[in-house]
Amino acid sequence: MAIAETYTLLALDRYAQIMGMNPVHFNQASGATYWPGGTGSTCTNIFYQFNYQKSDAISREEIARQIKQAEEDITTILGFAPAPVWSIDEQHAYPSYHRPDWLQLSGGNARGQWKTIQANSGKFLQAGRQAFESTKLAAAVTYTAGATGFAYDTATITFDLPAAFPTDECCNIKVYPPTVTDPATKTGEEIRPHKTFAVDFTVTPAVVTITFDGWQLIDPVLWRNPPTTGSPNDLGIDAEAVASYLTTVNVFRDYPSQTLSPSTLYWERRSGGTFPIVGLCSSCGSGTSGSGCDACQIIAQNGCLVVADPESSQLSAIPATYDTTDARWEQTTLVECRAPDRITVSYLAGEVSTEYKQGRSCDPLSDYWAHTIAWLTTARLSRDLCTCGTVQAYARDLQSDISVSTEGASRFNAESILENPLGTRKGEVMAWNRIGKTISANIGVGTI
Repeated sequence: MAIAETYTLLALDRYAQIMGMNPVHFNQASGATYWPGGTGSTCTNIFYQFNYQKSDAISREEIARQIKQAEEDITTILGFAPAPVWSIDEQHAYPSYHRPDWLQLSGGNARGQWKTIQANSGKFLQAGRQAFESTKLAAAVTYTAGATGFAYDTATITFDLPAAFPTDECCNIKVYPPTVTDPATKTGEEIRPHKTFAVDFTVTPAVVTITFDGWQLIDPVLWRNPPTTGSPNDLGIDAEAVASYLTTVNVFRDYPSQTLSPSTLYWERRSGGTFPIVGLCSSCGSGTSGSGCDACQIIAQNGCLVVADPESSQLSAIPATYDTTDARWEQTTLVECRAPDRITVSYLAGEVSTEYKQGRSCDPLSDYWAHTIAWLTTARLSRDLCTCGTVQAYARDLQSDISVSTEGASRFNAESILENPLGTRKGEVMAWNRIGKTISANIGVGTI
C-alpha cells in the first residue's frame, strides 16, 4: 500500500509495477527467506518514505510529487483529467450581455434557457461535492500463505454491506489504514489497487470480500522508522514478522453528496437607495462585532447544475433549494432581479477507463494513461530509481535527451520534438506523442 501525502491518480504501487520494481522492497520491507534484500539479493534497494531517511536514494514521497506534476501537465494540455478528479468551488464570471451598459434582468439567453459556462475540466461526470461516510470501521484483516509458503501472500477483508448502501456504488468502497478516520483530509492514504473485489448479494446483508497483496498492508507507521544499521545494505521492515502488518482497516464510502450545493450564484450588493443609485458604505468593517454592514456584503444563493454538453463540460447554474422530503434540488427564483455577476461550480470530471465502465475494474485510470504518466514521471526524476540493472536501464532510457547528439550517435530531430512543451527527454516525447494522438482524435468536424 505505498501511499504518500500527495494524492495521485496513478497509485504508487501501480507505478512500481509498470516500472518493474520489487513491490515488497518498494514498500520498504524485505525478508530473510522471502523477498530478501541487502547484500546478496538480486536487487539491494529498499525504498523509503522520505528523502531524509536515505539521502542518496529517491523516496516514495518524491515519486508521488513527480507523478502529480505529470498528471497536472497532461490535464492542462488535454483539457480533461486522465481519470476522474473533483473540482470544488471553481469560479467563473457569469456570461454577460454584449452591451455592458445594459442590465440583464434574468440569467437566461435569447432562447429562454439558462446561460452556460465552460468548466475548466472536460468530460463532466457528476455534479456535487466529494463526501465520505464510514462503511465498516476496524474491519479485520486475515492473511493466507501463497504457493511458495510466504505467510503474508494475500490479505483478505470481509464485512457486511450496510442495508442502505447503493448497490451500484460498490466501486466507491475505499479502504484506509486504521489511523485514518477522516478520508477527506487523507485521500493519499487509500490502500489501492486491490487484487479482487466481490459482493455477494445472494445473502442478507450482502457480504463484501476484498483482497490485496499482503505487502500492501504493511503498517505505514513503521515507514517513519530510520534505516537500520549496516546502511547502505539495510533491510528495512521485516516482511516475515506478524508485527509488520495491519490487523484492521477502516472502510469508507466515497460518493458525490447531493445535499451540498454544487453551485453558488453571487451578486454585488447595491448599497441602498432607489435603483440605479449606487453609493458607498461608510461603516464597512466597523462596529464592535467587526462584521461590517450588509451593503458591503456579497449576495449568495445556492443552486444546482444542468449539463448542456458533458464532453466539454458546458454547465448551467440554476437557483435551487434542496428539498429534504423529496431528496432533490428544486428550482426557485433568483434572489436578485438580475443575472448573477459570478458563479462557483463543484463537480466530478475526467476520463474513465473502458474496464471501469464494463465493471471489470474499480480503477478508472486506463493502462493507456497509467503508462503515459509513468513515462513522463520517470523522465523527470532527479535521482536513480534503484541499482537494479533492468529497472535502471529502463529509467535511464526514458531520461535520455533525444535532442542531444552524443559521441558516436548523431540525431536529427523533427521540429515537433524540439518544440515539445513537455521537454525533449525520451519519456517526455513518448508522453507527448500519446497526448497528441488523443487531441487529434477529439477534434470535431463542423458544418456551416
